[in-house]
Amino acid sequence: MSSLITDPSTSPAPRTDDPAPAVGRSRGKVGAAWPIVATREIVARLTDKNFLISTGFTLVLLIGVFAFQAFMASKTSTTHVAVTTPAAAQIVQSTGSSGIPGMSSSDIAPTQVPDGIYTDAGEAVADLQARYAAATGFLRDNFAAVMRGQAPEGRYRAFYPLVSLTTGSFAKVDSRLSFGHVTEPGVYETTVTRPDLFEGYLTEQLG
Repeated sequence: MSSLITDPSTSPAPRTDDPAPAVGRSRGKVGAAWPIVATREIVARLTDKNFLISTGFTLVLLIGVFAFQAFMASKTSTTHVAVTTPAAAQIVQSTGSSGIPGMSSSDIAPTQVPDGIYTDAGEAVADLQARYAAATGFLRDNFAAVMRGQAPEGRYRAFYPLVSLTTGSFAKVDSRLSFGHVTEPGVYETTVTRPDLFEGYLTEQLG
């Protein structure tokens, strides 16, 4: 068994220059300095002429925008209506904020026609033409009645005829033609205008 004996006179002396206290003092200085820096920046901004001018201009601009919006919101609008007969002018003059006297708020539409189911393209196009003529004639007749001086009974409304196509075929078609085409079975719908002008086109398309 052996033992190791060290000479105290040759052992290194403990260090006394521990940097930890210096670090603590540095953090304390930074914590105490930030109010001074912040105060200096605020004073510099408040004494900067360019900063004061830009801030004041922005505030004036914002106040102007809000004032303009408030003015436009409180402004009343006037609607000008052109008439062609004295009777129509009398109706317009008698119209107040509550609308035309005696006019209900309900919609008035032409008589509904039951849906038709066709396997012949020509018959389907003929039905579209009849529905379109009924809708446009309804609007035309009531508009003429109002222009003659008759007070409207409500809001006249009509709609374009709707054609619905049901197919169960996956057949490929030439998509280069100016026709609509479908790529898979299903039910497809669209509204139609002026079927009288496009009779040939619609007949070939639906066929």
